[in-house]
Amino acid sequence: MNAPLNEIQFKINNEDKMFDTITKHNIEDNKIVYSSFLDLLPKELREDDPCLKNPSEEELKKKTKKSRQALEVLVSSRVPTGIPIQHREKKTSVQYIHYTPSQQGPTFSSSAKQRIIQIVEVQKDPMESPRFKINKKIPRRPPSPPIPIVHSPKRKITIEKQENWKIPPCISNWKNTKNYTIPLDKRLGTDGRGLQNTHINENFAKLPEALNIAEFKAREAINMRAKMEKPIAKNQKEEKEEQLRELARRARTEQAGIRSINKYDGQSAERDQIRQERQKDRQHDVALQLAEDDKENRSKERDISEKIPLGIQTTSNTDVQFDQRLFNMSSSLSRSLGDDESYNVYDQPWNSSTAVTSQIY
Repeated sequence: MNAPLNEIQFKINNEDKMFDTITKHNIEDNKIVYSSFLDLLPKELREDDPCLKNPSEEELKKKTKKSRQALEVLVSSRVPTGIPIQHREKKTSVQYIHYTPSQQGPTFSSSAKQRIIQIVEVQKDPMESPRFKINKKIPRRPPSPPIPIVHSPKRKITIEKQENWKIPPCISNWKNTKNYTIPLDKRLGTDGRGLQNTHINENFAKLPEALNIAEFKAREAINMRAKMEKPIAKNQKEEKEEQLRELARRARTEQAGIRSINKYDGQSAERDQIRQERQKDRQHDVALQLAEDDKENRSKERDISEKIPLGIQTTSNTDVQFDQRLFNMSSSLSRSLGDDESYNVYDQPWNSSTAVTSQIY
């Protein structure tokens, strides 16, 4: 194969016009290059155009033979490489090459100017596995045929069975990670509410009936109260009108200079004042009496240890009081007083009849 040329040769046709060799430089001859505006225009074809004629039989045979040979070369080079066990290849004929070394002289090539070399192919082991890996994957064999399954004859599904086979989707009432808008009927379908018979309680009917009865009785009570309040309001209105008439009459009399003399007005006021003062005195005396009784009762029940911090003076009694429990004990008087120098607190057991305090004080 000739190497591509860097220089472009200018060519001239019969009409002294230059070809567009720049676009076709280093491009194979079998490729078509559209380089002019005329190539874009539609081409007019005629019936006697040679490009429309069918090729002859000789050309067909040549092309088929050429394509067959090219395919055989490709197949023969690729197929044996994938087979682990290969057939023995036929030996090619021995080749002889006439070799002339470039360096001549007695020190090179045993002073031989020319040599004849025999080229023989190395014997190959037919059981040898391929030395190079093939990256192409070999297609798998077809799978085993499916197992025949015997089915019962098809039966027509009724509408009831079809509705019973409708399983509602499982929708959680707590999680919705995708934030989907779930219809209410789909959400309630998982509860199985449609499978239960709705039972309405009888109290639902009793409730409106009781409300109607209560409303009726309330209306009756309001009407009766209104009837009773009507004459009372009428009497109050008459009394108020009478008071207003009396006030108007007094105003007219005062305006005319006539004064009504009532000899009992001053005396009644004095008597009322005296009566109120005496009532206050009686209430004050009763309160003092109750406070004294309560104080005496509390002081009687109060212990002497409580009277001392309160500062209450203890009652002085002239009579000498003794502890009656000491009169029956013969050793109480002898051991009531102890010597200050004696140390006899722990000479007796703890829970003895004699108190420890008698030895201390």
